[in-house]
Amino acid sequence: MTIAEAGAEALSVDRSVFPAGFRGTWHAHPAAQLIYPSRGVMILETAAGCWVVPPQQACWLPSNENHRVQTSAGFEMLSVYCRGSVLRRLPEAPGVVAVSGLLRECIFALEKAAPRSRRVSLAILFSQEVSVEIAPSLFVPQLRSSRLRKIETALSREPGNDKLKRPGFSGGCFV
Repeated sequence: MTIAEAGAEALSVDRSVFPAGFRGTWHAHPAAQLIYPSRGVMILETAAGCWVVPPQQACWLPSNENHRVQTSAGFEMLSVYCRGSVLRRLPEAPGVVAVSGLLRECIFALEKAAPRSRRVSLAILFSQEVSVEIAPSLFVPQLRSSRLRKIETALSREPGNDKLKRPGFSGGCFV
């Protein structure tokens, strides 16, 4: 089955809003997913590490990739779920995607109900615009040291907390 044959069903979009301090639970989806924070900054965590994702970027997750999202200040996201033949053109590994103006508008257009022919065209455009960038991101690999994980936890809970920048901070992580 080609994208033209399955395009209308190949992509679906859900919008979600998360409040400040939200920390999701670990989960996975049977469909591959592009997670685009349209407003605010999202932290997406996988077994490999975590990405800090502003609205100019999105995270690509292959199907069944275990993940969770969190935020310190709140964010709004659009999840584009991808199924079927559209996946042949999309990345096989998780990573960060630069969101061009064209990709952003394609995501917004996919969210709205549209005639089948338009959804097929949007599915083709979407699959051509998505490409994972290897190194531009704010990616933090999963830390192995328990001391470093305490620091990482403190920073991820309150990334804007200036106390954490002071040498000798003893708020439970620097000793």
